[in-house]
Amino acid sequence: MKTRIIAIMASVLALYGCEMKCDGYAPESVDISWNNYNSVKKVNNYFKYYNTAEQHKHDTVRMCGYILGDGDSNYYRAVYDDAEYDGVWVCITDDPNDRLDGRARGGKLVMPMGGTLDQMAWLKEYRAGQKVYVTGFCYTGDPQDDTGCYWTTLFQVIKVVVNNL
Repeated sequence: MKTRIIAIMASVLALYGCEMKCDGYAPESVDISWNNYNSVKKVNNYFKYYNTAEQHKHDTVRMCGYILGDGDSNYYRAVYDDAEYDGVWVCITDDPNDRLDGRARGGKLVMPMGGTLDQMAWLKEYRAGQKVYVTGFCYTGDPQDDTGCYWTTLFQVIKVVVNNL
């Protein structure tokens, strides 16, 4: 019995140790489409690995989702109007019901997305719940954990197409 407990503990420690080991590349089981639009979650899961993000920092990525806001169309216009000269930043999510006030969030993933004033001019007419199709580049921000394995994924916009309601 004692041998069995030691074997189980060794297995758990080995698994824990393997989980913490990280070379900064996305595992082979994690991938994205380079030709079609990906979900926010799928893009984040691929680019949250620092070395993967660095390897593909000049590769065009397509993603679709919804812009996080408070449900009021004037909010998006205000974000655009209050932007600094260097650009506009918003967050994109997979769930059209996500709101800044936390309603229906439930720990869902959001990703910062930004572009120049010209690239983000569509925000002036954006309405909550409209799906957006974005093309751009991903890169990493700050580490998400102490191991340096997972990083915040940021999206730099090249082009945005807004689906009309």
